[in-house]
Amino acid sequence: TEFKAENWLWELVKVMENDGTVGLAQAKLVLSEDKSRLDYVCVAVDALGTWAANYGSKEEMLRETFEILAASSGCCIIRREVFNQVGGFDADYFIYDDDTDLSLRARLLGYRILFVPSASVIHRGGVLRGVSGMSLYHSSKNRMRTVLKNYELRNVWWRFSVLSFFTFMVSVGFFAVKKHDEAKATLRGLISPIKDLPEIWKKRLLFQSKRRVRDFELVNKGLIRNDFRSTLQDFKIKRKYMQ
Repeated sequence: TEFKAENWLWELVKVMENDGTVGLAQAKLVLSEDKSRLDYVCVAVDALGTWAANYGSKEEMLRETFEILAASSGCCIIRREVFNQVGGFDADYFIYDDDTDLSLRARLLGYRILFVPSASVIHRGGVLRGVSGMSLYHSSKNRMRTVLKNYELRNVWWRFSVLSFFTFMVSVGFFAVKKHDEAKATLRGLISPIKDLPEIWKKRLLFQSKRRVRDFELVNKGLIRNDFRSTLQDFKIKRKYMQ
């Protein structure tokens, strides 16, 4: 990450100082190969946990500070007390979706998360790293962990079932086009959270007892969606990196 605006850190701190309900704030990330284009911004997540992200849009589209579901760890700031309250990053994630999990836990405690375009940085990496066995494994397992840990019980089962089916079909698709390493990595990502379910459930029970915000409140705000549009859009973006 490089800093496009010299005052990027102050811009993030300023929104925290002005509003005590803000737990996290994210800078505007632009693509290193085209600084006029946006990197991912997690405006919301769909039914499969995919970010509704505005990836590749003109950066000038987002000029105002507004509320988002999750802050990208590419460049964000979090209050120390919030970090401690939610228990920090989950070390079992390693990479991918760890920021979504952290943000959701802050959300469930009632904190808001803001996108701050005046704090602008250049992000290297992201989707440009391509699609690898490692990325498929960790993104698959972590997305399911996030669902199991953070959603209310009535929403866990249908979201987890749909996500498991989708992940399995992705693995089948890789096998069909003879990308066996990618298929196996995706399948391992599906099996891992099922195997680790007792440990994941302990974490779930510990945090769910503290939550102050219901799932439907985030749905009503448009931060959690029950469609699959973001997944379809994300697939189109990443498809060229699967060649």
